[in-house]
Amino acid sequence: MTEDPFHVPELDDHELNNWLLQYCENIDKAGKTSVFWICRRRDCLYMCQSTDWADNTAIGCAHYWCPMCAHLYEPWVQSQQRVKANKVMVYKLDDLKQEQTLKANAVASNGERFRVVPYMWLDTVGQNIEDRFKRVASGIMEEIKKVPPADRLNFVLATLEKKAVHALLEHHVPTEEQKQAMIAKNKLSGPKQPKGAIDLAKHEKGSYGRFMKQYVEQLDDPVTETAMMRNWICAKVSCMNAMRLSSL
Repeated sequence: MTEDPFHVPELDDHELNNWLLQYCENIDKAGKTSVFWICRRRDCLYMCQSTDWADNTAIGCAHYWCPMCAHLYEPWVQSQQRVKANKVMVYKLDDLKQEQTLKANAVASNGERFRVVPYMWLDTVGQNIEDRFKRVASGIMEEIKKVPPADRLNFVLATLEKKAVHALLEHHVPTEEQKQAMIAKNKLSGPKQPKGAIDLAKHEKGSYGRFMKQYVEQLDDPVTETAMMRNWICAKVSCMNAMRLSSL
């Protein structure tokens, strides 16, 4: 390989591949900037941490169902029943200067203030930028190298579930009607169906999330791809500056 002038060695950070990174919310080590998937159904609009989405990864698939309304997550399908945005960036505001610039539009129960920005899932180039930030922020890069590839999904899920819940999210337990809807969904075995793989006991315990119906206009008019990449970069630079100043 060293004799081949066209050989490019694989980067170490590929140990944490893109499929696993979709479960990571933080894109900076300070935890100031996070991204969440959102249920696109207008009658739901539930945003929650990735580990709480109902899934069928236990049987080797990668389909996800909202823990509140039990609808299949389809990131790009367009319809009158769905908003356009499919992800949400949440940026924590630490001081008045940041608030004057970004204007907080969400307040957590502990009083922390945030800027919520709905956006479209990026193309490959933009997604790679987000994923690289997540690799840096994950804190599990060195640990995961020691884990066999077949066990990495369970390792990532267990690690993320131990982390503190984002301040903007609150615990929601599904209603009896929602539990029955998920039970019925779990029995389906056709294409893109759970085939009995959803963890119903976990679903009944509830999830950590937030209903986003107050942002429906923004969710119907998400920021452009270029603007979102600027947000990633600005968030990363802001985090780096904050960490540099705190060390002085």
